[in-house]
Amino acid sequence: CCGARAKTRSRRISEARSRRRAATRRVRRTGSGATCDDNAAGNAQRIAEGAKLFISYNCLDCHGADGSGAMGPSLQDNRWHFGGTPGDVFQSIYEGRPDGMPSWGGRIADDQIWRLVAYVRTLSNGHAVATENFTGKTIARTGH
Repeated sequence: CCGARAKTRSRRISEARSRRRAATRRVRRTGSGATCDDNAAGNAQRIAEGAKLFISYNCLDCHGADGSGAMGPSLQDNRWHFGGTPGDVFQSIYEGRPDGMPSWGGRIADDQIWRLVAYVRTLSNGHAVATENFTGKTIARTGH
């Protein structure tokens, strides 16, 4: 019973690490769209396109219309479960994440994923979101 669960968990972790390494290599190889910072972040037009894609791909169903969170995590509190760099966010969208986030890689073009990355990373701008720590105690976010 417990041994089988541990083996399954270990196998899943190993598979996730392999997928992450593959996605990291893919992010490095994507050529002109390889870095969100160079191509989309700070580019108002691409961020606006990312906002439209956020709606058209139904991201708001899980993350809320303004990214405040619903069934999926908030994108406003600047607490990235799997890393908040452009590459990390790209990877989360491309590969998906356990327990809910679907894999969009192969279904959405990489340049559209980068536009989504640029948009989602702006959602925490200007928000001082109160959040809960792991004990369940509400804490106010201090300026950082």
